[in-house]
Amino acid sequence: LCGDHAGQAYILASTDFMDWKLVGSSSLPSGECPSLFPLPTVHAHTLKTHDQPSHVYMYGNGVSVVVQLGIWRDVRPGGVGDWSARSHTMTVDTPLVYGSKDFWDPAKQRRVVWGWVMLPPDDGAMTLPREVTYHATLNQLMFYPIAELAQLRTLPPLAEIKDTTLHAGEIKSLGDWPVNIGSVAEATAVFAIPEPGSSARCGMRVMTGKD
Repeated sequence: LCGDHAGQAYILASTDFMDWKLVGSSSLPSGECPSLFPLPTVHAHTLKTHDQPSHVYMYGNGVSVVVQLGIWRDVRPGGVGDWSARSHTMTVDTPLVYGSKDFWDPAKQRRVVWGWVMLPPDDGAMTLPREVTYHATLNQLMFYPIAELAQLRTLPPLAEIKDTTLHAGEIKSLGDWPVNIGSVAEATAVFAIPEPGSSARCGMRVMTGKD
């Protein structure tokens, strides 16, 4: 797939991934970094429907990454297929993420997506890999960090505070570590619900010092 600025998405073909030829212009919307892939695994808590989409079309619209769900019908070899949208165009990521690409993981039978995070002024970084599933009830895609990311967690945790009462205005530090420790951190806070008729507000500051 190759998008242009005339509203068309061209289909190209190759037998060796070196020499390419133009097959024709498709009915897919034009966009940057386009990708057409089969509908991902149906989300665990929803049921398949008889009229659900067959494919996902993901592309950049110049501002953000968007997707459209629909039916893709192949035609004779060497011809251009037909696209029939079954959803409106939905934004996948904020404008800070662009150029998302996907691949099929045959070992775990899942679709995985990466994106490029644009950081000012001219820097960037890859997003964490995310698994994509399809929520049939909502007719939209769901994105989750892949399960392997749990291996990045440090055990035992860097800090843990149990059975602690916080008084008004009180701040408790989780400790001091070298600058190379905890540069990417995950925090979990569990607190008791205030008594009926009372209210409370608490928060957590990360990537900061005691002060």
